[in-house]
Amino acid sequence: MMRQTLDAGLPELGLDLPESARQTLCDFGAAVIKQNEVMNLTAITDPVGAHLDAGNITGTSDVLPVEGQLQLIRALQPDADTIGIVYTTSEANSVYSIGVYEELAADYGFTIEAIGVTAQSEVTQAVDTLISRGVDCLSNLTDNNVVGVLGAILEKTDEAGIPVYGSEVEQVKLGCVGGAGLDYIQLGIQTGKMAAQILTGEATCEDLPYETIENYGLYVNSNALAAMGLTLPEDVAQNAEEVGETA
Repeated sequence: MMRQTLDAGLPELGLDLPESARQTLCDFGAAVIKQNEVMNLTAITDPVGAHLDAGNITGTSDVLPVEGQLQLIRALQPDADTIGIVYTTSEANSVYSIGVYEELAADYGFTIEAIGVTAQSEVTQAVDTLISRGVDCLSNLTDNNVVGVLGAILEKTDEAGIPVYGSEVEQVKLGCVGGAGLDYIQLGIQTGKMAAQILTGEATCEDLPYETIENYGLYVNSNALAAMGLTLPEDVAQNAEEVGETA
């Protein structure tokens, strides 16, 4: 469209530019438009690492509440030592989250046994490997390849008697025992509120640094807990939302 407008307008101005100059002008115009474009993004786990934290860019991050997850696992499995995690090596959000887990795990007496995969077809084999290594539980990330085959994962872990912890509410609804995690609907609402501030002129992107979820959720699935023989401590129960079929 920009090139068509330029080609049509030059004769009206009595100007004739060579092809190289016309393309340079179009490239410059596209750069100006991009520079002034406002982007309000949602669910960017690591905006700094993705280089999406400067200029006319803001939004919300779906960074996981890893510390809350470790606290939950310790509360439900006081004798657990090793947490298994499967992640996709090409998903920046997963690589970032693995680093956070590895940094914090020792504070709660855990070690992390992580296996990276490159395709969804490798996920269940990685789960088999973690089970054979004797992990005490699995903790999911917001990893597209892993979450995409959650049903197959739970079949294997249920048979092995290994609890799986979800990273967001829908995973717990599907059969994970619990999770300190995200509600993406609430994250979207939070992003929408930021967009409203920008659209009404109340604020600019530069005025609004990236926000994380204001309050992460604590979700439990009593059916899955019972199947794993896990007891929900009273102090956890008071703050947790039941999202199993009995809810």
